[in-house]
Amino acid sequence: MAEFEKIAKPHRDIQRGNFTLDTYAANLGDVAKGQGPAEYRHPKRFFEKTYMTEGLKQLLRGVERRVKGRGSDAVIQLQTPFGGGKTHTLITLFHKANEWKAKPVVIVGTGMEAEQTLWGELEAQLTGEIQLFEGHQAPGSAKISELLTSVRKPIVILMDEVLNYLTGAEAVGVGRSTLAKQALRFVHNLTESVSECPNAALIATRQSGVHEDYGAKDLSNEFKQLLDRMARVGTPVDDSEIAHIIRSRLFSEVDESEVKRIAREFVNYADRESILPPGAQKSEYRERFVASYPFQPEVIDVLYHRWGSFPNFQRTRGVLRLLSRVVHRSRGKNLPYITLADFDLRDADIRGELLRHAGNVFSSIIANDITKADAGAKLADAALGDALRDLALSTRTATAIFLYSFTGGQERGATLEQLKRSTAYADTPSAVIDSAMTQLNAHLFYLRTESGKSYFDTQPNLHRLVQIRMENVADEEVASRAEAQIKKSFTTSSGAKMKTFISPRNGTDIPETPDLKLIVLPQRNDEFCRNVLELRGETPRIYRNTLFFLVPLSGSAEKLQSEMKQILAYEAIGNDNSLNLSDAQQKEVRKQLRESGDALTDAVCQDYRTLLIPTRDGFREEDLGIPARGTGTRLDEKVYEMLLVKGEILSSIGPRNIAIRYLKDNDTVSTAQLYSSSLRTPGETRVLREAWITGICQGVQQGLFGIGEKMGDEIIQRAFEQDSGSVTLSDNEVIIHPSRCNRQIIEPGPEVTPVPAPGPTPKPEPIPGPTPAPTLSPSVGIRFTLQQGKVRDVAQCLHALRTNLQLELRAPAGKISQDAYKELLENLRTLGIVVEEV
Repeated sequence: MAEFEKIAKPHRDIQRGNFTLDTYAANLGDVAKGQGPAEYRHPKRFFEKTYMTEGLKQLLRGVERRVKGRGSDAVIQLQTPFGGGKTHTLITLFHKANEWKAKPVVIVGTGMEAEQTLWGELEAQLTGEIQLFEGHQAPGSAKISELLTSVRKPIVILMDEVLNYLTGAEAVGVGRSTLAKQALRFVHNLTESVSECPNAALIATRQSGVHEDYGAKDLSNEFKQLLDRMARVGTPVDDSEIAHIIRSRLFSEVDESEVKRIAREFVNYADRESILPPGAQKSEYRERFVASYPFQPEVIDVLYHRWGSFPNFQRTRGVLRLLSRVVHRSRGKNLPYITLADFDLRDADIRGELLRHAGNVFSSIIANDITKADAGAKLADAALGDALRDLALSTRTATAIFLYSFTGGQERGATLEQLKRSTAYADTPSAVIDSAMTQLNAHLFYLRTESGKSYFDTQPNLHRLVQIRMENVADEEVASRAEAQIKKSFTTSSGAKMKTFISPRNGTDIPETPDLKLIVLPQRNDEFCRNVLELRGETPRIYRNTLFFLVPLSGSAEKLQSEMKQILAYEAIGNDNSLNLSDAQQKEVRKQLRESGDALTDAVCQDYRTLLIPTRDGFREEDLGIPARGTGTRLDEKVYEMLLVKGEILSSIGPRNIAIRYLKDNDTVSTAQLYSSSLRTPGETRVLREAWITGICQGVQQGLFGIGEKMGDEIIQRAFEQDSGSVTLSDNEVIIHPSRCNRQIIEPGPEVTPVPAPGPTPKPEPIPGPTPAPTLSPSVGIRFTLQQGKVRDVAQCLHALRTNLQLELRAPAGKISQDAYKELLENLRTLGIVVEEV
């Protein structure tokens, strides 16, 4: 896309960069004296750079008819906003008056001394001397009319900045009156005289606000009332014409066809990206772009309406002066058009013009957050990655935000859509500005975002405050609070299904018991895990298969540490009354602290996801998965559930399996050995104590085996085919082969018939899992209804079969939704399961 300076050619003074700051400071008095910039003195050059607005055309037509004796309004007051082009309009009338062969009279209040008189100035310019109108007493309308008719040619009287003169003349006494009062009387008489003179016209300016009242409110009101009674109000400049005025003043040639093409391409891009102004039609915005080119419409809007609302910012003159410098600095940068993001805040003139209204306090803010080599915006550019670094999107976004941040009124800040329009390039997805904003909020100290709008402020950015406080939090405090938070994430009551040990120093801290134990480590350390697994201090560990290790997924608890630092930072900020936070910032601090509990709990769950399960050869990893926010499930409970589903622990064991596995070749087996055998060898399936007790009780009742006690070389049968009573899993308690059991109840005592012991009780083999009964055929087919809530138990049973299975699921019509069914299929296929719909 072509550079803007080849499409809209800047005037030579802008190209050369030799313009001065007073280039656009039009002064009617200087022009009347043949002084000041050539752009205003020479009619040809002046009109080359003047855009004829509809209001100006209408004004000129009316004054021309008046001076040529064809009627029209004799007295006109120009009412414009401060800096709205009034002086430029009067200069236009001055040059036109000469063109119409009329005598121009120029009275500029800022060029007059308090002792001078308006009537004396009028006579001096019309006759070259002051004879009729000497003294400080205002002449009457008859004498004024006599003066006007004596000239014998059309007269155009131009009065500007009169209020400034009146303020000074108020201090000059004239009898019981003042010179200011006499001046007001003169203006009244002058309007009457001009009205009676058919080829004379009076044009006076009056501002639409109080910015130029110079504190003289009463004089201002009187002057206003005078003009309102006698003069028609003329408004030479409409807001919609400002863009045309700016283009005429700054550019000599414009390729309109190329402008339309560029505007069309940008509008199509903005429409695709959904960043057009709310409620704006494509055709409307395209027309605004064509009118404002090479500036984006937002440039004119922000400068004219936002910055222009500052009391001391002259809209037209101030905008022209600033934009001329922006144009000069933007040349040679291959820009197709100029946006707010293209204002180079490193330029002293551009920065100085903005700081005159924003305040010098923002000078250091601009440097530290935007322009310095190590400014926050530059760090944010780097954080976006090498692919986007050269585009400087963060710096551009920060610059646009700065321009949107200031106003003399209430409107402040920029929405994300406004920033995207003002920052993103048409060949770049505007979504990258979302990333830029994220980085700016993290790196800029004085950037604030509230109610969907971002702006710069003298109060620090809360995000940046938090970052600085986080950088200064002591590591010891983070570690202490993090360990306390970890403890909260595990069950501490005596009823826990697994005993949790957090950050043990060595194997001595882990007791030698048959209970399942979960060891939580701050970082993964396989050597430490192996040592704890093998030894308890200097003693070999017996119950090695009861240990499980939970470690952070990324190697260390990074999420928890970061979250904890952030919470500690918010606590410090909330307790620091010297920060003078805004109400919105205080509310955000309270919100973060209120939600800190859930945030820290989630951080522990996100970090501690890797479960190390002992195997014969080392450890097998299992990922607990991404936690669901706010579930409230303790981590040890989640680990326990996973171990059940994975078949690592069994909550039930069938009595038939017990009989087949352990009594096929043995007459008796110790119940204590049954229980402990699966807890000693890593990698074996662990059968819970309750599962052994239940399975043994069921086997005794069903007559699959009996139960009794071993006393020396004798076995005393306690129960067979009946309630076994209390199963203790003690060393002398044994299960007995049914062939060795009596079907009568055997009471212990002197008359009890002992069952001869067959010999030493063999040590049972480790339990790899329930063994299918040998009577089952190789092909098994069963059908059952799976009730809700029993899925985990059934999954455990199926896992224990240690073989691939073919399952067919059926649900009655209407019992499962179509969405739930599709989700089931998707989840199964995600697991790599080939699904055949039947």
